[in-house]
Amino acid sequence: MKKCERDELAKRVVHYYCDVVNRSSKLTWDHFKREGFNHKLIRRIILRFEKEGRVVTSCPPGRSPIVSTPRTLRKVEALLEKNPEISVRDASAKLNISKSTYHYIKDKKLGIKSRKKEPIPKYNGDQAERARKNCRKVYRRLSESPEAVLIMDDETYVMVDPANIPGNDWYSCRDKENIDPAIRFKPKEKFA
Repeated sequence: MKKCERDELAKRVVHYYCDVVNRSSKLTWDHFKREGFNHKLIRRIILRFEKEGRVVTSCPPGRSPIVSTPRTLRKVEALLEKNPEISVRDASAKLNISKSTYHYIKDKKLGIKSRKKEPIPKYNGDQAERARKNCRKVYRRLSESPEAVLIMDDETYVMVDPANIPGNDWYSCRDKENIDPAIRFKPKEKFA
């Protein structure tokens, strides 16, 4: 339960305890037990009000963060702004934190998601213009002659350029619409 939810519940309990049932703990416990709250929680709220006179808690419960401090959050965010394509392994090694902690900070605390690069055709020079004309020629030739046959090649090729090797590339960002196209897309040559 978050602090704001706990404080809201404490205000409701104290209001019911003081104004509705005229400081009867038993009736207050019964009422909030029917709502589904633990009777120990209601008892602690009433005792705190009786002893200290305050309704809300002074600080949020739980242990203070050791690794995911605000400073570490800023470091992770700065690292991802500088290089959105950095892997979890490299980033966690650079920041000297575990991979699971890095991923938790990135995903849950900062709201930064990992996305797969989208493949797009890689054109050299006037290749884009030539591709449009040549596709039209091939289509026209196939549609004009009924005996024309299109042969597809299923040979295995070894790529010379490592950028054309099949596989997934990733990048991290909050909103993929505002990211640089050089990072968002992976150009791929058809016949490398």
